[in-house]
Amino acid sequence: MNKNKELKLIKRLETERLIIRPFYPMDLNEFHEYFSIRDVSKDEKSKNLNKSETKRILMHFVNSNNVYAIVLKNNEKVIGSIELFPNDNNDSQISLGYILGKDYWNNGYMTEAIKKIVKYFFTKTNFLSIESTIFIDNIQSKRVMEKCGFRFSKNSELKDPFSNRVQTVNIFILNKPKFYKFSKLFKPKKFPWNK
Repeated sequence: MNKNKELKLIKRLETERLIIRPFYPMDLNEFHEYFSIRDVSKDEKSKNLNKSETKRILMHFVNSNNVYAIVLKNNEKVIGSIELFPNDNNDSQISLGYILGKDYWNNGYMTEAIKKIVKYFFTKTNFLSIESTIFIDNIQSKRVMEKCGFRFSKNSELKDPFSNRVQTVNIFILNKPKFYKFSKLFKPKKFPWNK
């Protein structure tokens, strides 16, 4: 399986209220608006960034092909992002990270976006599980994971490369059979990927 190739497959996905698409350089103002806010990003490097620093990060996202913009359909405003990256320890697993602008919390947008991404990757690729790392104090993200069918797997320690602080995180996982059971798309008697 070519994990990097499979991660670059998304050109555009749509939900009832959202568009999920690659980032473009023209997204800078809206990207900066949500990405540089202290409460939104737990990454020490992205807190209180100026626009030139945000532009550098956005251009990295544009060129990486595995970070996607979450866009409101009704006004085409970029309100967040989803990143998908290979799990170095497990060829059949991808990891998922996300950020949503604070003004858009508690509207179900992230749940809607993640459900669409999960459905896409479990029905269109060979990945067997998706993992997400959540900071232990991020109750809202834990709820999003549970609403999307993910289940708590374990606690782990994560060292922030910028502050050198070690933080406890929760690891949430959703595997393909659980996804089909959770989504009720269909219930085959045998899953071909479990052979």
